[in-house]
Amino acid sequence: MTSLDRMPDSYFMLYGLQRTGTNYLRELMEENFRASEFMNRDDARSLPLHKHFRLYDEKVFIPDHRYLNNFHFDSFHEFDACVNGMLGSEMTGRAPLLYLITTRDPLSWYPSICRFARKNKWPTCRRRSLNHQYMVDYSLFYKKWLDFSDQSDRVVIVKYEDLLRELDETLEMIGETFHLERKHDAVRNVNRVQMSRRFTEKRRKEILQGQFAGRYTRDEFFILSRNLDPEVTGKLGYQIDNDLR
Repeated sequence: MTSLDRMPDSYFMLYGLQRTGTNYLRELMEENFRASEFMNRDDARSLPLHKHFRLYDEKVFIPDHRYLNNFHFDSFHEFDACVNGMLGSEMTGRAPLLYLITTRDPLSWYPSICRFARKNKWPTCRRRSLNHQYMVDYSLFYKKWLDFSDQSDRVVIVKYEDLLRELDETLEMIGETFHLERKHDAVRNVNRVQMSRRFTEKRRKEILQGQFAGRYTRDEFFILSRNLDPEVTGKLGYQIDNDLR
């Protein structure tokens, strides 16, 4: 067995809400780092192995029944033990799992998740007045992962915007944190990822320009911001307050 096809040294679990760059980050990791394997499973959305698993306790806010679950975890240790137990023999004698969590500016993410919900026929998309619940889903999802990141250095939260704006530095941070071996001298980007349309320079600029609040009416912004947890968005590094509030 050569160094190019040796068994993985690092085993990852990847989590994030839909439309936050999970597929993009995974392909970047596979393109740029050696001996890494993602252990997520996509066959059951209600199980902790799924990348969009709703970890939080307030299950009533889960926007689609396919993600409903009865799992409750009081600590990262409990969740990690559950994931390892579900993977079973796949993780026997292997290094501890590493966790990557993708996030995105909620005001940029909101139109995208609404389109996704319509396309996938989420029940909440049928009543536009209920769409603000996606912001509750966002706040609860990342609040739990922020708590877990405080409990373990095996949890790293990655901002989608950082992948677009500072790709080299962001991948370098991940590589140094988890002691990963690079495949190439220079970072390689990917322009097309599974389940997504081709990423153009125009789309990149739209996301990086920010100022998303200006795209909403005053009433829309008021409702959306009221359903976001300011502590969560602040810890993630997103500034929501502006003249529209």
